[in-house]
Amino acid sequence: MNKNEISELKEAIFENQKEVIGNLLSVLKIYEIEEELFQRMLQHLSDYSQKTFRLAKALESQEIIDYVLTNKLK
Repeated sequence: MNKNEISELKEAIFENQKEVIGNLLSVLKIYEIEEELFQRMLQHLSDYSQKTFRLAKALESQEIIDYVLTNKLK
């Protein structure tokens, strides 16, 4: 993967995070917020996204281990 692809993926993640925040604000019927608040929300979303990614990878690894152990015992 080259630097351009990495940059494009990071931009796609950033745009997705902005869209999530926008959708949440829309559900709450909030149509304008201060830039500082928006940036804090982006940072929190990024932090939680990273944590969720690590948890998903751990879950995936555990499912593979369980699958291998279960099928090996059969």
